[in-house]
Amino acid sequence: MTFDLLGFVKIALTLFLLAPSEGVFAAASSWAVKDEVSVRLLSAVDGVGDNQSVPMGLHFKLKPGWKIYWRSPGDAGLPPRIAWKNSKNVASARIEWPAPLRFSVLGLETLGYKKEVVLPLKVVLREKGAAALNLKLDYLVCEEVCIPYSSKLSLALPGGADKPSSVASLLAQYQATVPMRDARHGISLKGAMFQKLEKGIQMMLVADAKVPFVAPDVFMEGPDGSYFGRPEVILSEDKKRAWLTLKAGGVKPSGFEKQGLVATLVDENRSMEAIVPVDFGSTAPAPPNAVSVSDRSLLVILLLAVLGGLILNVMPCVLPVLSIKLLGVIGESGKDRAAIRAGFLASAAGILFSFLLLAGFLIILKSGGMAIGWGIQFQQPVFLSFLTVILALFAYNLFGVFEISMPAWAGNLIVGSGPEQNIASHFMTGALATLVATPCSAPFLGTAVGFALSRGWLDIVAVFSALGVGLAIPYLAVASFPVLAQKLPRPGRWMNCVRMAMGGALALTVLWLLYVMSNVIGQEGAVVLSAFLLLMGAVLWLRRVPASKLGRHASKALIVLSVAAIIFPATWERSPVQARDQAFNSVWQNFDGADIRKLVAEGKTVLVDVTADWCVTCQVNKRLVLHVGDVGEKIKSRKIIAMRADWTRPSDKISAYLARFGRYGIPFNAVYGPQAPNGIVLPELLTSGLVLGAFEEASGKAVVSK
Repeated sequence: MTFDLLGFVKIALTLFLLAPSEGVFAAASSWAVKDEVSVRLLSAVDGVGDNQSVPMGLHFKLKPGWKIYWRSPGDAGLPPRIAWKNSKNVASARIEWPAPLRFSVLGLETLGYKKEVVLPLKVVLREKGAAALNLKLDYLVCEEVCIPYSSKLSLALPGGADKPSSVASLLAQYQATVPMRDARHGISLKGAMFQKLEKGIQMMLVADAKVPFVAPDVFMEGPDGSYFGRPEVILSEDKKRAWLTLKAGGVKPSGFEKQGLVATLVDENRSMEAIVPVDFGSTAPAPPNAVSVSDRSLLVILLLAVLGGLILNVMPCVLPVLSIKLLGVIGESGKDRAAIRAGFLASAAGILFSFLLLAGFLIILKSGGMAIGWGIQFQQPVFLSFLTVILALFAYNLFGVFEISMPAWAGNLIVGSGPEQNIASHFMTGALATLVATPCSAPFLGTAVGFALSRGWLDIVAVFSALGVGLAIPYLAVASFPVLAQKLPRPGRWMNCVRMAMGGALALTVLWLLYVMSNVIGQEGAVVLSAFLLLMGAVLWLRRVPASKLGRHASKALIVLSVAAIIFPATWERSPVQARDQAFNSVWQNFDGADIRKLVAEGKTVLVDVTADWCVTCQVNKRLVLHVGDVGEKIKSRKIIAMRADWTRPSDKISAYLARFGRYGIPFNAVYGPQAPNGIVLPELLTSGLVLGAFEEASGKAVVSK
């Protein structure tokens, strides 16, 4: 058999010409793969055609928790840098920057991107025709540590027809998020006014919008050495004007003569960039009628807070504690009015004290740059165990497992004995009512809390005091008219049945707290905590046995077990969260803000449910609306894309999402669609009609109910 060399060469040459060549015709380069990130070059067209420039992009994919930086990274970081020295027929290549995300860690503010991003490239050719872009890319990826990388990327650009490539839509998606210096989104910025303060410099910008703002943010870039903080935002009543106040540093009038001040305004899916004029004024940069608007708004918010606190009294969270108070009231029927008045005033004082304590706690967290919100203490295992132990002791007492003969300081805090001790007991009951109220969210409460936590410490204290007054109104009413308590039936044997019923309510509350704990530290940890509670009950029961030798040591043993039960969760390694609601797990997606934009762009309707195991109102919404009826069927049939954000454990991502809407508590539900890309925010308490109506409004399609 002779070897036909010429024929072999012809065949090989034919196969070579017919085979796809990634370097010549491919729309993307090969991936440059690192441990934490992968990056490649993209081209929006398959050929240069007659164009002088080519739309291209840098496609980054980052592992969870890692990020790259914007052109102005903030307090730390370095943005990606490119060099195209060895390219062919390329005059210039410039990165165009999509609107960044804001990252806050321990008071440091950085700007950048996570998970996945395409940085569009504007590539200008020297002359029309084929070209080749050979890039050297230097970039920094950070999590808890930062790692610098350098990658070489190449992509040939043929001279054929400029047809859209297979990645053209991906590039267009991110190109649309690049802020432009025009008014295409109907938003605009006025000039920046600086004011000297005792500590540093303050800057104010005024922004206008044709369509109401949702959650505006602004990123400032000034002369070298200048820096700007996160803005505090105040919206007008129609939300078409925003006042953004930022702390600034390193700014001098002379610095802006050489380099202007660039502002990038972002509000959900719309953005714009502008060079704004600078005014160094000597007076406070306040908008017209700002004082009267603020005062009027604060008064309305305070009234809403009082109303929201009052409604909390009928929410399921507070009812177990109210049962304890009811027993105390019945026990005092027939007593003199002064004693009754003192007891109810003490309970009201306990409520106000707890609200002020909670306000102080949130102020400290906010000043430290940490996530804040209504009910976030239920994310902390030590707080959960403390509340569980206290309520378990209340339940054991109501069941008659023990009477108060422990050390006076311990026993009196639970039920009390004597006038002074009763005052302490009433105060404790009021304070406890506040603690167990926070998993519930009532109408008007979310608005009031959101307003407070978005402003300064004085507003936080004022609003939380108003909430306390609202929750304390029933107590204050009885204190004002003690005859109401005097007319209740006198104590008798029938109270034993009432005590057992109230003890059962508290026992159910303890079981619910253990359920929450199982999702915070894991089921095994919750089982161990349950064992501690049972041991406490056994010690209390055995001390009643005449032959038992625990009488002298029961109190000490109880204190040791209680302290151990409270501290134990902090030492337990948290296990992964177990999935709940198995019938719905397959249709509910994990929350991702970036995915919302993609799904809406595809014409789909998205429901976001921010929930937590400790949020009682959230569970009510699920059982009565989201998991049943027409709403549940639409979710099951995947006609609606359902996303669930689980806030049972702390999450900076979820906290930031809520803050964009001025909300700091849950439940929170929003519906997105082609007709509502910025979302339709639903009230705290859902109804099927409200949710279906939001589906219709967001999609622009009629919702047919069965």
